[in-house]
Amino acid sequence: MAFARVQNAAGGTDDVSLTVTLPAPPSAGNLLIAVANADATVTIGGSGWNAGPSIIDGNGAYLWWKIAGSGEPSAVTFTPSVSDYITAGLLEYSGNSATPYDTSSSSTHSGSATNTTQAASMTTTTGHDLGIAAGLLHQNRGTPTVAPTSPVWSGSATWSSVQSGGAVSGSNVTVWDFVADNLDLGPTGAVSASVAWSTVSWPDAQQLLIAFKPGATTTYPVAVFATVSTAGVTGRRVSRLCASQLTTAAVVRRRVGHILRKILTTGATVTVTSHGPLRNAIVTIGAAVDRWIIGPIQDRWKIGPGQ
Repeated sequence: MAFARVQNAAGGTDDVSLTVTLPAPPSAGNLLIAVANADATVTIGGSGWNAGPSIIDGNGAYLWWKIAGSGEPSAVTFTPSVSDYITAGLLEYSGNSATPYDTSSSSTHSGSATNTTQAASMTTTTGHDLGIAAGLLHQNRGTPTVAPTSPVWSGSATWSSVQSGGAVSGSNVTVWDFVADNLDLGPTGAVSASVAWSTVSWPDAQQLLIAFKPGATTTYPVAVFATVSTAGVTGRRVSRLCASQLTTAAVVRRRVGHILRKILTTGATVTVTSHGPLRNAIVTIGAAVDRWIIGPIQDRWKIGPGQ
């Protein structure tokens, strides 16, 4: 089952607590993720939260997660150990396993001005995980500065910025969060993330990284359309060679390769690259590229002009 971002919210303050409220109550069974950043240690309100990666070194950078229950509230309160600058965010995702945690990691930079977090790396054990990356910045309390801007995420995966915000009081900005996600990390393997920003350097920058497992794979009836450049092949129809429902990129590659090798000349190259859930992919036959699509034909492959 493919991950989808349902909703998110964030806030910041200089106070004894911070409450962040999602636009709507979360749906039972969905994955909730909370991130907090303060110049103090932080506790999270409510029950059922699991601790993710965190860094506590005179300030606190935290990530928690849970499975939303029936009647899950839309608001969560974060409490620093003393009245202080704090920023936090909430995110809700669908498509998760009932036991979603896969792996996590963190990294920290401290003591000298920087405009980027140190990359954090992890190795996933399940294919098509959800990845969450959080860059959490700290200044010395009371130091006048300006907000960081223009986050640029990098690493072994493609990261999409979800939210950015901080705790501001007058001209002081002492904590700031950048959060990004990747809804499909692809096959198992190494994953890394870091974030760079503009405007001002910060003395402390923490990077948190975590991956969550998807739910059971949904299977789909399949029809495949491809443009084949080999002479004498274009437009040929191949039916009932494969009635299987395809669930993974590896299966697609194997099935497509088997069928096309039946009709292509020796030495033709067939590759398939998955794009998210297997409703779309790129089929490459030699130099020809086209899309295969999920269609209503349940037990038939059609080789013909690109659709």
